[in-house]
Amino acid sequence: PGGFRDPLTGQQLVSTKRPGFELVISAHKSLSLLGVVGRADDMHAILDAETAGTMGYLDSWLQARGGRRGRASIATPTTGLVYAVTRHGTSRLGDPALHDHVLIANVCEMRDTQGGYKALYSALVRDQVEAAAMVGRLRSAARAIELGYAIEPDPGPSGRARDWRIAGISAEVCEIFSKRSDQIAEYLAESGYTGYRARNLAARHNRPVKRGTGTDQLMPRWIGELEAHGWGVERLTASLDRARQQCRGLATPLTDAGIDRLADDLLDPEGEFLARWKVFGRARLVAEIAPRIYGHHPGELDRVVDRILASELVVPLIGIAGACEQPYAAAAVLATEHTIADTLERLTTRRGPVAAPALIDHVTSAKQTELGHPLSAGQRRAVARVCGSGRAVDVIVGVAGS
Repeated sequence: PGGFRDPLTGQQLVSTKRPGFELVISAHKSLSLLGVVGRADDMHAILDAETAGTMGYLDSWLQARGGRRGRASIATPTTGLVYAVTRHGTSRLGDPALHDHVLIANVCEMRDTQGGYKALYSALVRDQVEAAAMVGRLRSAARAIELGYAIEPDPGPSGRARDWRIAGISAEVCEIFSKRSDQIAEYLAESGYTGYRARNLAARHNRPVKRGTGTDQLMPRWIGELEAHGWGVERLTASLDRARQQCRGLATPLTDAGIDRLADDLLDPEGEFLARWKVFGRARLVAEIAPRIYGHHPGELDRVVDRILASELVVPLIGIAGACEQPYAAAAVLATEHTIADTLERLTTRRGPVAAPALIDHVTSAKQTELGHPLSAGQRRAVARVCGSGRAVDVIVGVAGS
């Protein structure tokens, strides 16, 4: 409380209200099931690779610029993270669910001329954690292949999970041991809420107490559940072994042409990436590229990202307030913005049509009838002013969705 202290002297090193941060690094359900079929060593080795990859990426970023100095919050080099990892093997409802809890102390040793200790630059933790997670998955995918397992992509129910799974362990089998996920889904269905944030809130509000039952005690129950669904250990092992025969090792390195095709797809002006991210940094590219190269050597990632950032498809930006890293924009986005600006400049010299007040009132009333509820005073005023202004361009300022 109040800030991290030297464990030997008791001297308070930093003053902060937030003692630290927690990350949860969760294995795919198919990986957890390796332990049920007697391959726990492989299971742990693969999650070891994911956790090491995740924390290694995050630590390297925070070593480079994880501290901050002065009111301007100038990014400053540090000695890196202080953290501890605890591994759990089950979900709160007693299903196999391998995951690591990582507790990061909110303290870092500064490596500039002033030295000393400061709290972490927490905005960097927030901004880099998704990229770190994807790097961890890329490394665990490579480790699984090195151990002889075939893998396949798993986008998840939302399509945005960007995970991978062990081939040979079907979604049907994984579903048997997804009781906690089903419990959260039922809670959301009853409450009428949807979406990622609602799911996180539901997970906190209806979670049962952890019982601490060991995996040795739960193993007979897991095997019984598999058999009850027609998936005994022998059948599951045979399915896994058949899939392993398809493993051909890590994919060959991408050619420059292959990277360029990947860049064209990612930076498609009509694609999802540019629809969501008009300005992005290296971390965002890492988070998007890593899932696209699962099965390749993890060292490929930097080569791919470097080539994309150096291409004519991407333009570095300057003067972006609050940026923690070099910001970029797609050339296609900048071209579109310039086209919009030029069009608006031409239109502002022209007059537009003017609708009669009686027509505006009539159409507004008809829309309210169609919607089944009245428009707000602000909405009615905006419609009236735009339709009656006679200008070819009008600007409406309001909150998103209004």
